[in-house]
Amino acid sequence: MKQVIAFLKTKGFYIALGTGLVAFAGLMALYDYKGGKESAKNEQAIDLNQPVQSDDEAVEDESEDEPEGEQTNIAETAGQSIKTTEQQKNEKHNEVTENDKISTNLAGASDATEEIYDPEVAAASGEVVMGMDEAVLSYDGSQALAWPLVGTIVLPYSMDQTIYFKTLNCYRCNPGIMISGSEDAPVYAIYDGKVLSVEESKEFGTTVTLDLGNGYHAIYGQLKNVSVKAGDCVDKAQPIGEVSVPTAYYTEEGTHLYFAMTKDDAPIDPTYYMQ
Repeated sequence: MKQVIAFLKTKGFYIALGTGLVAFAGLMALYDYKGGKESAKNEQAIDLNQPVQSDDEAVEDESEDEPEGEQTNIAETAGQSIKTTEQQKNEKHNEVTENDKISTNLAGASDATEEIYDPEVAAASGEVVMGMDEAVLSYDGSQALAWPLVGTIVLPYSMDQTIYFKTLNCYRCNPGIMISGSEDAPVYAIYDGKVLSVEESKEFGTTVTLDLGNGYHAIYGQLKNVSVKAGDCVDKAQPIGEVSVPTAYYTEEGTHLYFAMTKDDAPIDPTYYMQ
């Protein structure tokens, strides 16, 4: 007994005690490590008898796990997103519709501008404008024309053979007719039409040309006091001027109206169309 007590008091005892404690601690650590590793294997193991869960079922499980309040908030947010998208579509539709209206209005304004015609400006520039309503320029050769002046024919229409002109003292073709009339006698439009031009000619004096429609033109010469201008619309039997003193080319023929008609710029006999 004394020897045991003496041994406990020596360094060897303490060394042996320390060694034993270290060994015990090592054993305990090894035991804990093996236990943790075995537990991890059990957690990672797959039960082959358990059915595989699909992604949709997983989503449903997750949805079931979510609180009811959060699901409601998600639905409301989705609804607001859909409404916002619909509002954007409506706004774009309204914007396109409004742009179409603006374009249509601008196009209408452009068309209205193009239809504006100022006959005074056209007459001043010498421009002949054919913008009259086609309903007015309706002559097609079948309607009877009024006589431009009451009188007798001094020289007839003659394009097939020559006739004698006293003042010129020669034979030549005549693309119109000469109707005798006193000076200042009124001259009338033979049909509804539009004034193409009012010009001065050495041979025929003041000359007015009317467009009757469909290529038919009426030409009045030896006029004065003309009451129409280029671009004016005239009605059948409307006064357009008066008989003037004849030019030096036709003094021997006496005071008269020179009157001619053309179809597509080719001379035609006016008496054939006048009643």
